[in-house]
Amino acid sequence: MRLGVKIATMAVMVCLIVSLVLGGCSAPAPTTTAPAATSAAPATTAAPTVIKWKGQYSYPTTVQYGPFKSPKTAGLNALTLTWTEWLTKATNGRIQIEWAEPGAIYPVADTDKAVGEGLVQVAMPSGMYYRGRFPEGDIEAGGIMLYVDDRDMYDCFYNAGLYEALQKVYKDKLKVVYYPIFAQSETSIGTTFDIPTLDSLKGKKIRAVGVQADFIQALGGSPTMVALGEVYQAMKLGTVDGWVAATAQLETGKLKEVTKGWVTNPLMSLTPSNVIINQKAFDALPADLKKILQEQSQYASYTTSTAWGNQNQYALEQAQNYGVKTFAWSAADQERATQIAKTAIWPKLAGATPEAKMLMDVIMKWRASWGRETL
Repeated sequence: MRLGVKIATMAVMVCLIVSLVLGGCSAPAPTTTAPAATSAAPATTAAPTVIKWKGQYSYPTTVQYGPFKSPKTAGLNALTLTWTEWLTKATNGRIQIEWAEPGAIYPVADTDKAVGEGLVQVAMPSGMYYRGRFPEGDIEAGGIMLYVDDRDMYDCFYNAGLYEALQKVYKDKLKVVYYPIFAQSETSIGTTFDIPTLDSLKGKKIRAVGVQADFIQALGGSPTMVALGEVYQAMKLGTVDGWVAATAQLETGKLKEVTKGWVTNPLMSLTPSNVIINQKAFDALPADLKKILQEQSQYASYTTSTAWGNQNQYALEQAQNYGVKTFAWSAADQERATQIAKTAIWPKLAGATPEAKMLMDVIMKWRASWGRETL
């Protein structure tokens, strides 16, 4: 009897041990293994759309002289190429512009209409080109005796509100988006005679156009209309006694060869260029590209200005080496010139349109903040 109990007890213990080792005396229930999850195929990111614009140059593209051998450094068109290079890099190539030669698509004087109507999407002209249809262009292009230098102009545009005011006028009247391009385009007077004082101009025939011609007349000169490309011959023949244009013309137009005197102070004006973009083309841009243009253009604009400013400085130095005399008028004559501009020119600029008055009001407020003459 006891033997049976021991055997039974031992059987139970063996079963317990086996169950611990094998998970029980009975065969384990079959288990199923879920198939391993497969990873999803990587999402493909579409390449950014490349936006292609068409434009037309406003300035000659074949200018070369002195150290300025490359299209990116020579002539006013260097501004266009410098700005285009900035835009390509800033947008990682997402905006690309195909430029046509001046006059290939439309007359340069019609640049505002061509861009506004979408014949091209972008251009870099000067506001003076279409001043007949857009009197505000005379103000945008520097007016007369309003600024001392490009730093002055930059301050008025971006710290006093002139840029925003001009952008609105361009949008409302021309259907384009506007960005200024400061060119360090120092506009003054070159003559066949010594010009040490303001009174030296009296009775002299001076080639000038637009508001600059009005100023020459107010100074006592006789404004004469001659195409810029014909000034050299006109000076040589005595058809005119002088000319008004940018300093660089002393070199690019070879005018140092027929010019005896050049006024370095005061400068009549500083004439910026601009970039204008068709409004519909701008509106169609992705938000990030609009932001680049709106927020970074002012810095690109100021940097771009050296492309022409360097040429103006080089031209002046070469003209002096050639024998051209430079004249800085006395403080009294500079004040007289400013007063003449104030009484004869500034009211005319402001009176052209209500928008022109608004622009001049912005400039006058800025000048007042500097303690300068105002209307």
